[in-house]
Amino acid sequence: HHHKWYISDGSAIFQVENKLYKVHAALLANVSVMLQEMFAMPSGTEHSCEGTRDDRPIVLHPPVTSQKLDYLLEWFYSQYSEKEPSDFSIKALDAILELAAFLQIEAARTFALKELNARAVSPAWRLLLGQRHHIPGWIPAAFRTLIDQIDEFVTLDEYQELGMLNVHVLHQTLTRIQSHRLAVAYNPPVVQHHLSCINHWECRKAWGTAWWGGFARHYLHPESPSPPAVVLRKLEVAAIPKVNRECQRLTVESVAEDGVLMREEVMILEGVAKLEPVEKY
Repeated sequence: HHHKWYISDGSAIFQVENKLYKVHAALLANVSVMLQEMFAMPSGTEHSCEGTRDDRPIVLHPPVTSQKLDYLLEWFYSQYSEKEPSDFSIKALDAILELAAFLQIEAARTFALKELNARAVSPAWRLLLGQRHHIPGWIPAAFRTLIDQIDEFVTLDEYQELGMLNVHVLHQTLTRIQSHRLAVAYNPPVVQHHLSCINHWECRKAWGTAWWGGFARHYLHPESPSPPAVVLRKLEVAAIPKVNRECQRLTVESVAEDGVLMREEVMILEGVAKLEPVEKY
């Protein structure tokens, strides 16, 4: 018998791994579509006696494990107690989300997502949870953050949880983005001269100097590279000596319209599309 979840006045007996659980069927049926159908099995059928005796338990197989079911029941029975629910770890909430999907318990999913949204979850775990539990809004943002943090802030445990394919895609995307950034920074955009520009050579030379000293320096910063759109905006409003103001405006507009700075976002979305497929129940 499970030391905590074999409840004396329970009405349904489950076996998970080598442990027996005795829980309240009516209460669980109220929150789980799957369990409601299971408990509603008419008497006289082959399986109608299952769950009524220790020697005839309802056997639950993976993805249900003893540890995961413990987490789920801890949440479930906290609703009928004056005690606050336990401070669930990220892995516990991951397990609750998994069983919530498998057993069709929408209230458990809502609880776990609310808990996770209230916490500072690492980008690695946010990516994993988004993949595993169909939370698409979390995946691109977490992927973007990991691109800049993969070697510095991801722990060994998180590397193992992410899996080989996810880590490969992250590093592959990072390499593509770094190569793209170098190419963009190394080649200043061609100056779009305005009719009012009287010295094209001097204007072009001053623009190249400003590009290297302003845009490229911030864009390629090793610790905190600035988003290209932010740096470009600064370059647009900066007073650059010897650059015709109208030439400066036209050139910045040309870069923005060309879309070269937005290709980084395309690479990220292409990387997201290559990530580990999510298992479905």
